[in-house]
Amino acid sequence: MNADAPPSTNSGEGGGSSDEEDAAVRAVVPENVTAWIGATHHDDLGDWMWDTNLIVNYTNWVLGQPDNANATDDQEDCAAYNNTNVTAAYNTTGWEDYHCLDTRPFVCMIIQIGRAHV
Repeated sequence: MNADAPPSTNSGEGGGSSDEEDAAVRAVVPENVTAWIGATHHDDLGDWMWDTNLIVNYTNWVLGQPDNANATDDQEDCAAYNNTNVTAAYNTTGWEDYHCLDTRPFVCMIIQIGRAHV
């Protein structure tokens, strides 16, 4: 699924809005996999938004991210959780920005009354 697909199975704030939720995302994304987390940045103000239209207040960007580096059309506007630890010296486990049309698995949050679960 690409990140521009409708988030019909998502509810809540997406891939993580706290250290605890981010740890839950890390627990379900297999090693060496990068998965969409439901955060995008399609506005001119630079604000990252969850697919529920809430502003992203918590982030876990990999050092140097978001960088829009691999988008020839300036369109690395979607965030994904990268669970790839390339070397101990350069830990790439965390959020990175990618082109929204890339195909990746998607982490969704399920809301239960009184409690959110990834």
